[in-house]
Amino acid sequence: MRISRLIKRCNWYPVLAGLVIIVFVLSRLPVLQLPLYWDEAWVYGPAINLMAERGLSLLPDSIPVYYSRGHPLLFHFLGASWIKIFGNSMLSLHSFALTITTILLIVVYRFGKEFYSPSIALLAVIVLSLQPVFIAQSVFVLPEMMLALFSMLSLYYFLKGRFLLYFIFGSATVMTKESGLVVIACITLFYFIINLTKKKQAVFTVIINALKYLLPVLVLFIFLIIQYFIQSWFLFPGHTGLINFDLATVWGKLTEGYGAYLFIYQGRNLLTLIALIGLIFYFIRKKKFREDSHVTFLLLLFVLGFLLFSSINFFSNRYILCILPAFVFITIGVFFKLITNKIVYLSFIIILVFSQVHQFNKLTNSDHNIGYVNAVKAYQSVINYCIDNNLQDKSIYAYFITRTNMTNPYAGYVEKGQEFSNVLSEFSPDTDYYIFSNFDSDKNSLENRNKPYLKLIKKFEYRQAWIELYKNTDR
Repeated sequence: MRISRLIKRCNWYPVLAGLVIIVFVLSRLPVLQLPLYWDEAWVYGPAINLMAERGLSLLPDSIPVYYSRGHPLLFHFLGASWIKIFGNSMLSLHSFALTITTILLIVVYRFGKEFYSPSIALLAVIVLSLQPVFIAQSVFVLPEMMLALFSMLSLYYFLKGRFLLYFIFGSATVMTKESGLVVIACITLFYFIINLTKKKQAVFTVIINALKYLLPVLVLFIFLIIQYFIQSWFLFPGHTGLINFDLATVWGKLTEGYGAYLFIYQGRNLLTLIALIGLIFYFIRKKKFREDSHVTFLLLLFVLGFLLFSSINFFSNRYILCILPAFVFITIGVFFKLITNKIVYLSFIIILVFSQVHQFNKLTNSDHNIGYVNAVKAYQSVINYCIDNNLQDKSIYAYFITRTNMTNPYAGYVEKGQEFSNVLSEFSPDTDYYIFSNFDSDKNSLENRNKPYLKLIKKFEYRQAWIELYKNTDR
């Protein structure tokens, strides 16, 4: 009798959320020792290691521009601090990333519990943990997960009215990546709109009060000023050249690119559908939203603002990770604040789990899909084969990231002293060996496999990922 009474009184939502987070973390342990992949192998992993070696600093010249790409350096600073303590092994680097992810899941639960309900908070954690892009990026040494974490904390403390903590985490957001400016701008705009509609203050007063929420921007501004005096530019020229304001291009990225990816791909069409059902139900029943409608409005501003900002810049699907928690709250929040039936709630969880498990079978070689593991294994196999056959001093043609993996020990594929000394970027008939793959070769490069003097030595294939090693028979 006492046990049953205790069970009824116990709040199981945080317990279940904790279990979900623990299972998620345990599921990622097998990949923690894998080498780095794509941008983390090329830029971020080496950058963190270099900062650890040169000394911890947030100044723009603390690491070479080739690795910093002109970005603010908080992510690098924290990563370098981590490996100063725990070492720079692959296990350590990926554990740093997974720790950030774990904290983000805890913050997501706390945010949902505070501004929606414990049941929605739990569901948000479950939904987020089942997203392929979230699973893949959870262990990647990239700033997107940290940007999502600090964005959520900025939103949380703004809504709680804790200005000092808002300023701290808002500053951390913009110092993680320039795109963090979007959350600051959306919070400021939200404050202005909400207070202006109340008509209790003069417009000038509302504007002045709203401007204080832009203060984190000053932190980034100071960094950029220092960067200008050191580098003679504010933003990395290689990135500013990718900014495009052409309306047709922006619209294409917004709809067919980021918009489609966020609202439709990887099973998120189900989330979008239930949000639309919830809105239809709202208009039919004419049921009023409660105070948390303001929270949903702020999150919607953030999502739309970030999508627009991203569509002006370079396209990469993983960038939507920053707004994924907000998107999850918007979709399930709209639905389950209007439809509170427990059977519907449980049914949705079951349908969602089956739907997302189906998505896990759709493997690609991108860094926003769990299929990346197979590409990493293929890299490991071909590089180990070359090492075992003493090809380090041979001339080898390889494409972009493959060259990095073969020459930079920080990527995790070769140890210091094992580096390949003559890896070439230009295809030539005078090369000893050639490496091609379906995840790091362009179309023109792959056509070179048909040259009559090339002989296939070995093909390494792991499900959807393959990589081939050819020998020049004329040499």
